[in-house]
Amino acid sequence: MDAEGFLSIGDRSKDMIISGGSNFYPREIEEVPLRHPAVAECSVVGRPHDEWGEEVVAFLVLK
Repeated sequence: MDAEGFLSIGDRSKDMIISGGSNFYPREIEEVPLRHPAVAECSVVGRPHDEWGEEVVAFLVLK
């Protein structure tokens, strides 16, 4: 966080999401919604899940 209170994120904290024994690379998943003409930006992260270990969550910015 800088002196003005802005938070900057430089990179992912993890490069792989492990869910139910399967490995997912966020960048590969992000490429799918980015093909849609209404999507400007996409970010995929893993969120803790009690049964699967992690679940995939996508954040989209629409045009």
